[in-house]
Amino acid sequence: MNTFSLDKKRILLGSSVALLTVLISSVNIERGDTQEMVDNLVDKFAQKTIEKFNGMSCQQLKSGAVMQSSAPQDPRKAKIKAKFIAALHSDPQLKQRFFSQISDPILTKLFDCGVIPKH
Repeated sequence: MNTFSLDKKRILLGSSVALLTVLISSVNIERGDTQEMVDNLVDKFAQKTIEKFNGMSCQQLKSGAVMQSSAPQDPRKAKIKAKFIAALHSDPQLKQRFFSQISDPILTKLFDCGVIPKH
């Protein structure tokens, strides 16, 4: 297995998990796991993930700052985050929808910053 590929996946997933706590503060999945709510959450989460990467400098990306959480996590957010990660693991369509939205913009930023080798 290509180590770099594994590192890219870890960066994307780690940053996505950190961003989830910010995004879901107004969304309560526990009240009704409708597909529309889940799709909406995935779309918003993908957009927030992209915005976070685009807002970071190349130096921040190279230093691994994207993996650091900016605020302590409350138990409710941790529970929702765990549900989201479990859903990504168990639902191939959900995983495809999320990663297809974030892959191009984030990998482009990482490439442009030299995090992904150019040769």
